[in-house]
Amino acid sequence: MTVLPVKRVERRQRYRAQTEIEVTWSLGEDSDCANPGTIVDLSAMGARLVTAECPRVGETIVIRLQTSHPPIDLRCPARVVRVAEISVPGQFIWAVVFDDLDLPQQARISRFVLLEASRTRSNAGGELAEQRAS
Repeated sequence: MTVLPVKRVERRQRYRAQTEIEVTWSLGEDSDCANPGTIVDLSAMGARLVTAECPRVGETIVIRLQTSHPPIDLRCPARVVRVAEISVPGQFIWAVVFDDLDLPQQARISRFVLLEASRTRSNAGGELAEQRAS
C-alpha cells in the first residue's frame, strides 16, 4: 500500500460517500460533446471523477448525473479544483466543486449519499459476517 503525504487539510462541509456512478461531462454547456466518466466520491458540494480525458484546473464543466434510487436527474455546473498527481494518460482522477446547486438539488444528492453510505456499511457488515462464519 502506498501512503501519500498530506499536502493540506480539507474542511469538508457535507457527508461524502464512495460510489461508482457512470456520468457524462462536457466543457461549458456543450452537451453535444459529452465525455464519459465515473464518479467515485460524491457529496452535495462536489465529486471526484475518473475519466479518460481531463479538463484543466479552474475550467467550468457540466456533469450529467442520473441515478435510479433515489431518482436523480441533474445537470450540475462544476469547477475543476484539482487533478491528482497519480493520474496517468487514459485514467485521470480529478475533483470538482459544484456551482449554483439550489437547496432541493443539494438535498437530492445528500439523500443519495446517505443511502449509498448505508448500503456500503450494510454490505461490509454482511461480508464480515460471512468471513466469521467460514
